[in-house]
Amino acid sequence: MITANGIQGKYLEYQGRPLVRKGDEIYLGDLSEKGYLFMSIMAKETKLGVEIPSLILVQVYDTKEKKPVKDMQKMVKTLAEAFEFGTAWLNRYNR
Repeated sequence: MITANGIQGKYLEYQGRPLVRKGDEIYLGDLSEKGYLFMSIMAKETKLGVEIPSLILVQVYDTKEKKPVKDMQKMVKTLAEAFEFGTAWLNRYNR
């Protein structure tokens, strides 16, 4: 759970930041930083019986104002591509 006091409990980390997934929503970052990353899986396709994301909304949110400061909707082949774009934006925003 992300709260005003930060993330409570033990979570996975990606590039040294807490990573939380709830259903089709993924959050990356810490509320003590200027911003955090939000990704929403908008569409999926099934290949060989496995669902894979085919459209992901990637947004960087300002921690204090709780509104998106940068967003992009892009067709991606892998979730890794969404993380690549998102973390680059997040690193730039948190400088």
